Amino acid sequence: MNILGLDALVFGVDDLQACADCLRDYGLTAVHIDAESGHFESLDGSAIIIRRPEDPELPPAMGPAPSLRETIYG
Repeated sequence: MNILGLDALVFGVDDLQACADCLRDYGLTAVHIDAESGHFESLDGSAIIIRRPEDPELPPAMGPAPSLRETIYG
């Protein structure tokens, strides 16, 4: 198996709307956003995924939100 690079970073965030606005301002494209999560992609296809910090699908936090919770390589 070859690791080609970073696919996505997953963050637990308190204010989804503020984070979504920041990611769009930074130039990422919103692929999906709702009240519980958001998925944003860059031009090369790598992504930032934001979720509420209490989302049970997230790994445990290493510090207070906002914080990186998962790194996905492909």
